[in-house]
Amino acid sequence: EFARPSVERKMGFTDCLLLLTATAGFSFYRIAKGGLGTVKHAQVSTSALLSTPALGYMRLGIGLFQLILLITRIAKGPFTSLCNDEATVCIPYGGLWILSTFTMWCWVAQGVYFVLSGLLTLDKIRSSDNLVFFLSVLYEVQLCVSLLVTLAVSCILVPVLALKLQNFSGTPKQLAALKNREALLNLPFAVLVHTANLWFMLLELSCNKIPFDTSHFPFVLLWATLYAFFAWAFFHVHRIWYYFFLDYQRYGAALAYAGLMLCLVVFFRLASAVTAVKGRPAVQHMVFFLSLFLSVFSVLLYAAKELSRQGLVASSA
Repeated sequence: EFARPSVERKMGFTDCLLLLTATAGFSFYRIAKGGLGTVKHAQVSTSALLSTPALGYMRLGIGLFQLILLITRIAKGPFTSLCNDEATVCIPYGGLWILSTFTMWCWVAQGVYFVLSGLLTLDKIRSSDNLVFFLSVLYEVQLCVSLLVTLAVSCILVPVLALKLQNFSGTPKQLAALKNREALLNLPFAVLVHTANLWFMLLELSCNKIPFDTSHFPFVLLWATLYAFFAWAFFHVHRIWYYFFLDYQRYGAALAYAGLMLCLVVFFRLASAVTAVKGRPAVQHMVFFLSLFLSVFSVLLYAAKELSRQGLVASSA
């Protein structure tokens, strides 16, 4: 099942490489033509729904929560191992290793956005055209990829893993590797970062005045392409994939890559459409209160599950 002809591997790698290179080249070309855009300081630092101080402190609170939580997780160091499906290769999991996942790339970028935009809103840092441009692009990119992260985990990774366990016919070691992956996805921290990342960005969407600029879409493609190349390098060194659909050795890998890029196009268009109609009070209030409820619920659920898990660990010790 896992052995593939070398020609097929080369073709898969070549097709994916051409696709990613073309995507990166197109993105750089469009960025060079697009300039810095037309986003203004007031669009980044004010809200039609909240007062300026409330917006600033909300952003700062979310960003500090994300970054402090991540630092505490890293400080604990690796706590288990992660193996490929064949259970032939295992790597440590936890500590700095979690920064090699796409989810954590996005979590860190979101934290940086919320902290910087919060400080800018509260006039704690000096504004500039470059900073406003950077924050507007970072917001657009992270809103799109937050949709990708949550849906990819909920609709691809979890169901595929469940099917593998349901139809398992391998060795006990391979079964243990799959169950360990399932356990990692069900950890309170994993559930939080795969859901709250979207709720936080939807909350930001409902509050800010940042327009979606179509000339900024290449940055979304570049963010995804950069991680894809990183995942290839990571596989070359450690021989393991975090996301099976990035494996260029799989049949139809180029189609999977093209599908991911197409999803980003759809998500950008969707976010742009919502941005265009969010000026309507009914839409704005609905998105705000729903995302606020889901954000608070996710954080409280994480805290409750984490306290329960630590209590069980302490009692078993």
